[in-house]
Amino acid sequence: MGKRRSSILIDFLLGVIISVAVLISIITFFNIKSTQKAALKSASQSTRYLTLALENNAKKSILYDDTTDFINSINSILKTEKDKIYEIDLYKLSTKDSLKILYSTSKDKTGKTLKSIGVKDTLEKSSLLEGAGEHEGLRTYDYILTIKNRNKAIGALNISLSLDYLNKASGNMLKVDIILAIISILFIVAITSLMLYKRIYKPINQLIKEVGKIREGEVTYEVDVKVNNELKSLAEEINEMKSSIWENNLEDRFANPITGLPGLIHAIEIIEDKIDNDEFFAVLSISIKNVEPYVLYYGLANGENILRFATQLIKELLIEKKIDGYSLAQMRENHYMLVTKPEVVDDIAQELLEKFDNEVFSLYREDENQGYIKFTNKNGDEIHYSMMSVTMVSVNNKIRGEINTYKDIEDRILKVEKSYYDTKEGSVYIPYDEYLKTDNVSTKKENELAEDITEEPKEKTEEDLETDDLLEGLEDLGGDFE
Repeated sequence: MGKRRSSILIDFLLGVIISVAVLISIITFFNIKSTQKAALKSASQSTRYLTLALENNAKKSILYDDTTDFINSINSILKTEKDKIYEIDLYKLSTKDSLKILYSTSKDKTGKTLKSIGVKDTLEKSSLLEGAGEHEGLRTYDYILTIKNRNKAIGALNISLSLDYLNKASGNMLKVDIILAIISILFIVAITSLMLYKRIYKPINQLIKEVGKIREGEVTYEVDVKVNNELKSLAEEINEMKSSIWENNLEDRFANPITGLPGLIHAIEIIEDKIDNDEFFAVLSISIKNVEPYVLYYGLANGENILRFATQLIKELLIEKKIDGYSLAQMRENHYMLVTKPEVVDDIAQELLEKFDNEVFSLYREDENQGYIKFTNKNGDEIHYSMMSVTMVSVNNKIRGEINTYKDIEDRILKVEKSYYDTKEGSVYIPYDEYLKTDNVSTKKENELAEDITEEPKEKTEEDLETDDLLEGLEDLGGDFE
């Protein structure tokens, strides 16, 4: 991790250095161009001065073929301008297409004739010509002044400046620019490194350590970074994450290990919050009956399948009906509590009842056709227990003031369940509002209900005693059931 952090910092610094270097290089390039132009402008002005200073002697030399005074003037100039001037030539117009070299600082050129078509017309049209040229492979900048007598061209004076001199001047300027660039880069890198360390590297290093502590389970204190930028926001998000992890850990301690659903504390918090916020809500209590005989018959391992089956059935129904804003908790092993909207609770309960009764057969094997589980007690008598069913009770707070705490809801649910849980066979759904209006509860197994009503009290009491014997004295059954 340390190498990775250093690499990120180095990469960032290299990016800064390269960016600054490129910027300074561009500035230096334009500075050199500007310097060259300034040097050329300065040389042009001084050369024009020289050509004007030599113009009179040049004119006399052309008219009288005497270059003595001209040569003396040139020698005087070369004493101070030798590095700048590459060559000085004095031309006499021989014909309209030729020039004779009366004098040149290059001794081998003196006396030669140059052929150039239309040279006379060119000289008469322009009194001064200038531009880059080349002499024996060396780059020069040439200034050609037309020598006139009575407004007619009689010759020309050429002064060639050495571009090496100009390049040398630019080179010196380049060295200065490079030194300044290096100093600037070092200064920028130092300042940038200090700022990065204080504002980025150090806070990031702190956040990485804090995330490592979260991985180890330390989530009880807040992260505080001494910056006021995006990393501060990141630290705040990490603190929010810590709080969320802490809350989830608390919930996980009370969550069912098989279904993962939160328990009683979660349900109480949800209901109390809705009461405090003055929200309308409904609570659906879902209790599964006849679980104990199933566990005795199929074993404790298969008993876990009941919880998975019921949880999945409820969740799939909520998804299918696109119910949002609900909260599902598991109060006890066979008891669920759903907090949802009052307008949808009846629909959910009716469909859940139907689905449960249709799909609960998948938990049974050979017994599903006969509709019950058969035990044989120690006396050899057969005892039949119906398949699992659900008892559902709904309570809502549509009437203000009736429900002020979770206890008010729990009391209503227990009141209904005590009336119906052990006295009615089959799945049943009882809204608390309906319970207050009538004691007659319709079930899906009306035939079995009718049999219970006509059954003699003595026989019913005997079966109840056998049931108590099964549930309270499991050790007496030993392996006597089939």
